[in-house]
Amino acid sequence: MLWESRFRHAALSSDDLERNTIIEALKMTNRVQKDAAELLGVSRRVLNYKVKIHNINHDRWRRKPEINNQDQVEINLLPEM
Repeated sequence: MLWESRFRHAALSSDDLERNTIIEALKMTNRVQKDAAELLGVSRRVLNYKVKIHNINHDRWRRKPEINNQDQVEINLLPEM
């Protein structure tokens, strides 16, 4: 049925939605994870975990997440010029 295919598509994209929301919050807070966590209403530890599992990275951050899968890519949070 049509609604089943839409539901499956929505369920598959929830990770993408979460990842994009985190990236937008980081952009809004100048990549300060503490401030982004507050904006999102989660603890710093939760945001740090989500950044790690979604493989979100930035050059200014001290520790870079390990890439375990070749399909994962580094996200550039610098504004485009």
